[in-house]
Amino acid sequence: MENKWTSLFNRDFYPTPIEVINQMQLNVNGDIILEPSAGKGNLIDFCKENGAKELIFCEINSDLAEICKGKARFLEYDFLKVTPEQISHVQQIIMNPPFSKAKHHIMHAWNIAPDGCEITSLCNSEMVSEYRYEREHEIYKIIEMYGNSFNLGQCFEEAERKTDVKISCIKLYKPISNDSTNFEG
Repeated sequence: MENKWTSLFNRDFYPTPIEVINQMQLNVNGDIILEPSAGKGNLIDFCKENGAKELIFCEINSDLAEICKGKARFLEYDFLKVTPEQISHVQQIIMNPPFSKAKHHIMHAWNIAPDGCEITSLCNSEMVSEYRYEREHEIYKIIEMYGNSFNLGQCFEEAERKTDVKISCIKLYKPISNDSTNFEG
């Protein structure tokens, strides 16, 4: 039998347990954070408790968005519609995206993130393994050039909403381009 969250929301709703958040190696103190798929706000709560300067979030489910509006500033329902201009001041993007759309969320985060932004994302480990074999795939190239991934194992086995899927954490750092540091005079 599934718990209350499953029946209320969708098949991709897996709240991030604090034990998993602790394995994500986050340092948010003083930073402006975007959480693109906030769910009921577990990552927001962690960031708030650990000194984040400002928290911004997206959540496609309107009921879950209402829960999070008391915790952080709402940006958009659909993260995939967020533009670079909307998050030009963000220092970190931290997410547990819907695994069925993780590839799209990670690539969108990379494409809209400002220079110097750190991106941390959970995903199904199969996604990372799959792209390692397809060395030409853009996600693989980005992970290889600008970050890393590490396996967290079946870390949702004892979670609020359980799954035996193996989870990985991807950490990316968007480099600062030379254009943004060149000033006239």
